[in-house]
Formats: sequence, structure tokens, C-alpha cells
Amino acid sequence: MKIKRDGKEYILTADELAKAAEEFVTNWMENELRDQYDLLDHEAEDIAKEAYALYCEGNGKTQYECIEKAYQEFIDNEQGDE
Repeated sequence: MKIKRDGKEYILTADELAKAAEEFVTNWMENELRDQYDLLDHEAEDIAKEAYALYCEGNGKTQYECIEKAYQEFIDNEQGDE
């Protein structure tokens, strides 16, 4: 895939494109978790990774539904640790 940035053309491999997409979505998920659930940075990062993994399962859930599910699993685990 070719992309243009600052007047330059770059060619990305399929692997580079997949990693860029993962980074983009995971960063968005982290920001949503921090904004909506008032989490610490490391908590949001960990939950975002789980949410992205759920999203990649391809079960028809939206990205936001995966955030909600991963967050609920985090809360359930926290309550189980008490």
C-alpha cells in the first residue's frame, strides 16, 4: 500500500499496515477507557490490548462493545481479588 506524507510517498508492507492499524485502534481504545472510565494509564493500556484481541476475534462486536466487555472483565477480576 502506498501512502503520502509531507509530499513523500511510502510503501507499506501488509505487516506494517496491520501493525499501524492495530496501533491506531488500540490507542483510540486506550483514550476511550481513560476518558469514559477514569482509569490509570497502565490499566487503560492493558484493557485496550484485551479489547483489541476481542475485536480481532471477528465475532461481529463493535470496537466499543469490545471495550465495554474488556472493562467488565477487568472489574470482575478486580472484585474477585478482594
